[in-house]
Amino acid sequence: MTSPVWHPYADLKHQTPAPKVVGGDGAHFVLESGERLLDATCSWWCMIHGYAHPRLVAAIREQAGELCHVMLGGLTHEPADRLARELVRITPAGLNHVFYSDSGSVGMEVAMKMALQYQVLTGNPGKRKMLSLMKAYHGDTTGCMAVCDPEEGMHGLFTGLLPQHHFAPAPNAPYDATAEQVEHDLSALREVLERHHDEIAALLMEPLLQAAGGLNMTSPDYILGARALCDEFGVLLIFDEVATGFGRTGKLFAADHAGVTPDIMVLSKGLTGGYLGHAATLATDRVHDAFIGDSEHHAFMHGPTFMGNPLACRVALESLRVFEEEDYLGKITTLNQLLRRELLDDRALNAHPAVADVRVLGATAVIEAHAAEELKGVASFARERGVWLRPIGRWLYTMPAYITSETEMVKITDVMKAWFFESSRQHQITLLAPLVDQRGDAFAGGGVNGHYQEKIRLACDLAGVFKQRYRFTKPDNVRAQLAALIADISQLNTAFGKWITQPGIHCRTRFKDFTVQVQDVARPCPLMQIINVLGNHADLEALLLKRSQRFMGRIGLGATNLISALIIKPQYPLGIVPPAFRRRHLLYRVLFPQAVTGAKGFYPALDADT
Repeated sequence: MTSPVWHPYADLKHQTPAPKVVGGDGAHFVLESGERLLDATCSWWCMIHGYAHPRLVAAIREQAGELCHVMLGGLTHEPADRLARELVRITPAGLNHVFYSDSGSVGMEVAMKMALQYQVLTGNPGKRKMLSLMKAYHGDTTGCMAVCDPEEGMHGLFTGLLPQHHFAPAPNAPYDATAEQVEHDLSALREVLERHHDEIAALLMEPLLQAAGGLNMTSPDYILGARALCDEFGVLLIFDEVATGFGRTGKLFAADHAGVTPDIMVLSKGLTGGYLGHAATLATDRVHDAFIGDSEHHAFMHGPTFMGNPLACRVALESLRVFEEEDYLGKITTLNQLLRRELLDDRALNAHPAVADVRVLGATAVIEAHAAEELKGVASFARERGVWLRPIGRWLYTMPAYITSETEMVKITDVMKAWFFESSRQHQITLLAPLVDQRGDAFAGGGVNGHYQEKIRLACDLAGVFKQRYRFTKPDNVRAQLAALIADISQLNTAFGKWITQPGIHCRTRFKDFTVQVQDVARPCPLMQIINVLGNHADLEALLLKRSQRFMGRIGLGATNLISALIIKPQYPLGIVPPAFRRRHLLYRVLFPQAVTGAKGFYPALDADT
């Protein structure tokens, strides 16, 4: 029977049945089928202690025997009081007042209402709009949708419903940016404030890590500069630390990287260790005291039913004790080192043509693809390998539980990388398979017979696919690109080895001062032998690392045309191809430019690149 549950962010027409989770322990959850999946996302970044942590479970059970819930309107209880005191203790100095709610989105709604009312109460009734950043995500409730990125966000359908706010460009300067890079970002922020500060109540910011909006990682100096600009223009500074709070960026709070205290800070997700929904909006004395007065406008008119829920407060207190007693910041440092080693320092990954960027901050890592289509099918791919991954658009990320072991962390990163290497190679062969099926009859007889024109067409198609795949856009990673190229040739050997069987190939290839010679290559596949020699030769590697992007592009095309040369005319030694063939073969336009004469046009799709 189909479940009546309406799942979030789901394409109802094409969604597959959701796997049913029946339990979990540590960094794994368990499905009804018996599958154990390693959770790379810790359930939308909140299950920081993993599943079934004994101390957190015991805290909930104990509190349930005392008091499950009571309204906070006109009443209080011990867990709420104790948690508020602990939050004041651990957050940046000056955040002395705590307002509870039940989710991160509602906590942000509270923050925006608080900021607007503060401005009205302090004599600035015209300051009724918010200033947010592009790439921002603050939640899916109506007020929060209005301050999410209006262009790349997910709420464009609701534009007519939402109030209009101001947006500044997202900061581009990375975590370790220079002062000049940060100043460029701050200048863009200043420009918006100079134009609109008289109507802006507060600047909203996900400090250091814009999470659901693309995992954009920014500089602590941007936070410092934003604090100064807010003070200059009479604008409150609100930090949305729903995702970044409780260690995600490497410190307890992202604000700690810059030593900045915002006027208002919002916490959720890791607040309870993910075991119950809860949120807290903290404010400074300056903000809080503005609400002390006699008018009807001084009361803050907001009161979620489940604010300050005793169960949530109690498990949050236990979560914080575990975090501090078991040195979770030390665990996060270890995870960061692993993520940097396995992803950021992996040259082959960074060089992959489908990868736009790789970023790591604290216990967060993301592989950004050029397009969301590059990640289609990654969840199923990961599940087959025992890992739960759920990308956001074109961003394949991990935010693991802090108790994730080194072995588990490496398994996650291995699967993330495997998606790009294994699936793209399979996609490559998938693209080539129809060509094999269509033109295989051209290779009857072992590769030297068959229809010459069909061989030319197959070579052109192969060349086009490889040209697209190997663009060598990152000169520093040529060695990794070459290694990937060799691996792809291995895959092609499987598909085409039965046709490329001609022994006795002689190859003499010149790159100015460098020469590769391959003589009497043994069967069954001289192509593989030639590419291995080209790829493994130390002198060639050294030369590649020195050359320009244009030269690297020629190497990619050269490898492509070794393929086409061996398919089209495997009976000819590459160094002694007859002149008529040489003139129209792109191999010689790329690898032997000094020997090329005659007209272009043999491979029109590639001529523009030569």
